[in-house]
Amino acid sequence: TILRLSPAVAQTEGDEGTKSFDYTITLEKATGQGFTLNYAALDGTATLQDNDYVQNAETLNFSGTAGESQTVSILVNGDKKIEADEEFLFTLSDLSNNFNGRLSIPTNSSSGTIKNDDDATITISKTDGIEGSQDGEFVFALPPSVSADQDITINYSLTGTAGTSDFSAAPSPSAITIPAGENRAYLKLVVNDDSVLEERENVVLNISQIINPYNNVTLASPVPVVEIFDNDIANLTIINPAARAEGQEGSTSVEFSVKLDKTTDKPFSVKYSTVDGTATIADLDYQSQVGTLNFSG
Repeated sequence: TILRLSPAVAQTEGDEGTKSFDYTITLEKATGQGFTLNYAALDGTATLQDNDYVQNAETLNFSGTAGESQTVSILVNGDKKIEADEEFLFTLSDLSNNFNGRLSIPTNSSSGTIKNDDDATITISKTDGIEGSQDGEFVFALPPSVSADQDITINYSLTGTAGTSDFSAAPSPSAITIPAGENRAYLKLVVNDDSVLEERENVVLNISQIINPYNNVTLASPVPVVEIFDNDIANLTIINPAARAEGQEGSTSVEFSVKLDKTTDKPFSVKYSTVDGTATIADLDYQSQVGTLNFSG
């Protein structure tokens, strides 16, 4: 007669708690007396060290009745880890009495496949940068308590109105990795504190590819834009001309200079006009002037 072991078991693990993988051992025909045999779960790609399942290694006692069966449960731990399907082995051994070779176990092992049911969406958050006081940052985060057993690499490009003279990206301007077992990664935008008057600028993150071996990681939308705020102030100063005598006839030219004390990142213009003081247009003291000054920056 034989002891028949039930077929392999394959099911998902769940996100928490445990799930039972059940194996049934059935005695086909009666034996003259009882007997025992041992069972155990053995590591495959699923391991005790990774807490994939709970060890269960004990002894089964059969009375020897025809059709007698016993069921053993191996508990698999649920998790939120992004991983491949994993496998352990349920085994039977050490039959106490084979009744002179008339009791056998044709198949003494059966697999247990833990099917991964985890996926994840990466959410990107940001911190704006301020020249002289705060660097910008993009944070790439998996959902709370979620990690992967392999690295997740995100490829991207950085565009926007801010250029390479405005910031530097660390660790890289083109790719970042969420390491295996970790929940997030940080892309720092080190803001350069220059002396150029600039408008508020931005850094746009363009994701081109997410690389992970299981193809079950996606990206949440929208992706935020990092703003970089300038800390510079520039002044325009009017330089008064030296006093000049008006003369007895004709006209005399008086020139005012307008000076910019700091570089700007783009050209600009300023309108000007003359306004009466003690000298007035009505008294024909000067000729009215209006116009535009153009600065290259």
